[in-house]
Amino acid sequence: MVRAFCVITPNMKTMTTTKQIEEALLNAAPGTILEIKGYVDSSGATKDIRVQLLESDGYADMQSSDLKILADADSAQLLDGDLGDLTTSDILAAREELLASLRKAADGRAAGSVDYTGADYAYMSTSLARLPDKDPDALYLLRLKALGPMDLPKPAKGAIPKAKQKLKQMLDLPGRRYIHSLKFEDGKFESVTEVLKVEAAVVGPASR
Repeated sequence: MVRAFCVITPNMKTMTTTKQIEEALLNAAPGTILEIKGYVDSSGATKDIRVQLLESDGYADMQSSDLKILADADSAQLLDGDLGDLTTSDILAAREELLASLRKAADGRAAGSVDYTGADYAYMSTSLARLPDKDPDALYLLRLKALGPMDLPKPAKGAIPKAKQKLKQMLDLPGRRYIHSLKFEDGKFESVTEVLKVEAAVVGPASR
């Protein structure tokens, strides 16, 4: 019998190039925590980000939690407090739309009919990938959970979209912390530090 387990170690190893990130994280398992400094996003804004690597089905797990939290939330509690320019009807309608979307996603996964039509990544691990034909010099970190305080999203247009944002923030739905990918290019980040490293380890047959 082959035994598999995870090795968890405090690390604090710091990387400043995409090559260093690739070499350091190639064997990193879900649960690994990274501190990213001076990351330049697609809008040109520079920020510091703390993230955790997720399992391949991490987003599905987050959506399942979102569904339960929304379904169990007391309507009176959702309507208690400052709604700003939103109405009771906006909040309740937004909740129903969110629930319908999450249930549809769950049904699709259960039926095996969820199709992914995004980027054609060349995967090196669950969390590392490149786009060799489109962007060969960039390294992508995939399936991440944002840790720490969340930035307020850009206000949505329309009452129902705004109400959805408010509900996600009010209930701190896990799915709002999901980051599909972060693109790393040399010169567009200061450093990446492994605060906690999790490595999958496999050993030989167990002794009897």
